[in-house]
Amino acid sequence: MPDARFSVTMSEELYQEVDQFRHANKYKTQTKAVVALVEKGLNSLGLPDPLPNGEVSITDARSTLMDVRFSQLDDQDKASVYSYAGYLLEQEKYKQNGDNVE
Repeated sequence: MPDARFSVTMSEELYQEVDQFRHANKYKTQTKAVVALVEKGLNSLGLPDPLPNGEVSITDARSTLMDVRFSQLDDQDKASVYSYAGYLLEQEKYKQNGDNVE
């Protein structure tokens, strides 16, 4: 399968940063530098591994996205999320059979 191609437009400042990354890491082409940066960015998100058929479970993807977003909150906002989650768990419509919330 041939490689996919697309164009990218970026600010002059970001272009200069990519070019500096390219030279600092001795990439021969801008394309190789941009691919490396994209791979680093995607890896930093901790995306779930694909299933054997190459797809990613939507449940895993949503869970990972929520983990990433939650990790970016400050302590006060995390406390608010925990507090609201506790409130929801006390609501009858969110209780599952056998749940004992105390």
